[in-house]
Amino acid sequence: MSEFNEQNGMPDGEFERLLKDAPKPPRMDSARKEAVWSSLEVQLTSVERTPLVARRRLRLAWAAASFLAILGAALWFAPRGNNVADRVEIVEGRVVSVVGDHGPAALSAGVSLKANERIEVGPNSAAKLALADGTALWLCENTQAVYLGPRSAKGPSLELVVGEVRAEVTPGPPEEAFSIKTPAATLRVLGTRFNCKLYAGDASVPDVQSSEDTNMKRLRAALRSALVLTVLSGAVEVHAGDTTQKVEAGSRSTVVAQAATPSQEALSKTDYTAKWLGDPGSAGPPEALVFRPIRDMFLYAMWAVDVQTGKAREVTDFLSVGPELVAQVGSNLALVKSSSLIFPHFGSDPVGGAGRPFINDVLYLVNLVTGEKMPMTPLADYDPLYMEISPDRRKVAFVGGYTPDKTKPAEREGGVYVLDLETLTVNRVLEGWLKTCPHWSPDSRWLAVADAEGYVGGSEYEIVIIDTAAQSVVRTGLNGAGVHFTPDGESIVYSSGFKRDGSWSAGVPTYGNLFIASLRDPRPEQRTTLPGGGAINPSFTPDGKGLLYWEASSETKQSAALHLLDLAN
Repeated sequence: MSEFNEQNGMPDGEFERLLKDAPKPPRMDSARKEAVWSSLEVQLTSVERTPLVARRRLRLAWAAASFLAILGAALWFAPRGNNVADRVEIVEGRVVSVVGDHGPAALSAGVSLKANERIEVGPNSAAKLALADGTALWLCENTQAVYLGPRSAKGPSLELVVGEVRAEVTPGPPEEAFSIKTPAATLRVLGTRFNCKLYAGDASVPDVQSSEDTNMKRLRAALRSALVLTVLSGAVEVHAGDTTQKVEAGSRSTVVAQAATPSQEALSKTDYTAKWLGDPGSAGPPEALVFRPIRDMFLYAMWAVDVQTGKAREVTDFLSVGPELVAQVGSNLALVKSSSLIFPHFGSDPVGGAGRPFINDVLYLVNLVTGEKMPMTPLADYDPLYMEISPDRRKVAFVGGYTPDKTKPAEREGGVYVLDLETLTVNRVLEGWLKTCPHWSPDSRWLAVADAEGYVGGSEYEIVIIDTAAQSVVRTGLNGAGVHFTPDGESIVYSSGFKRDGSWSAGVPTYGNLFIASLRDPRPEQRTTLPGGGAINPSFTPDGKGLLYWEASSETKQSAALHLLDLAN
């Protein structure tokens, strides 16, 4: 028996334990009931060896447990669906709100959901909805959804406006199939685990006159709603227009609004989708990755260092002459190139020169949380030059070359390629020997890149936007290179106005300034005025109010300098 606490008349922790072990709505399984009663029986058999005061206090505890057990029994026999309301169970991050009859308000865990309330989840945040039937819905970051009402045969329970939902739906009768409404399609589910991501369309295209604006108008018109559904277990029916498609476990379907038929493809394995995308809302602290030699030119350890506290943790090891960080997404995922390891013909020390090959160059995808490494074997026949992982961790875009037939090296082709990490397939989305890195939009749908063959003059670059969901390419008519999306995805920033040629940084001419063009009103606005040019590699502060860029002009003969531009003034 535990020691009694004279202040509350019960053993220390006894009341909390009873509450913890008491029946939980809407039901309590047999194992939990047996555990509660077994615990009480152990205490009752020792009553005769317990002092009188202790026995009185134990009776109070027994009475409390009896009351809770009776309450649990009442809940056990209560009709399903009426005893627990659909509610918000977990809120991760700070940017989560609900918009109801009285305007927006902060959303917190434990509140019940009301019909037609709109839930908005911002960056690095998430919200888990627990429905009365046991269904769990995670609303991921940058997601907006409308709760329509309890599960029923009358209609959908959730409307997805934009963003991603990860769902685990409790099985039910066919007449009460759980359903989610989206602008692209309606999903009908009997019981399954799946992820669905909606890219919202935009019909607000301004009337414009210039040739550049006409091209950008086509871009906005091409932006139709697209839904990507990944089924991990069970099956989901996709209703798009007059078409119904059944998507089985281990498959993915893409539905583009107004398209004739949804496309469907098999996943390489569901483990990647289930384990490598990261938990919703768990952004983790900003970390820098560094490599520390355990044995130089042979074995290296990769460490993640918290940039705010300096605390370091070891992630994994590499057998390599020297590993190199290629790309990183937050504290979850990284691409690392492990250089080949060669042993000399004489001796035993590994070197990077001639000798016996031990390990070839390998490109690894690294899970920064678990340390697991996945070799990118689908890229064995490719020669990637510049690469970037999509923000949603599902795709890798790169420029480079590919030789379809090893016996015909002269038929080597180049272009912009996308490696799908869920299906492990590679698709060429743009032809040509491009030399600048493609960059993803924040929602991971669009790629922006400068279309130019090789290292050419500044006037020969044209910015193109690639829709990876609809497999289409839109030429903007804008001249520039090194193009990036703004954090809201509504504009692009790029280097342009090149004065002359002759110097490049990662394929971008170093004689230009930075311009910003809105995709809604695409009249380029010059934002830097460096006399010798050289404004390259733009990036944004976390709040989106500051623009960081490098000044790397060969004309000024100085070392590269980092600038921070306040976009407000």
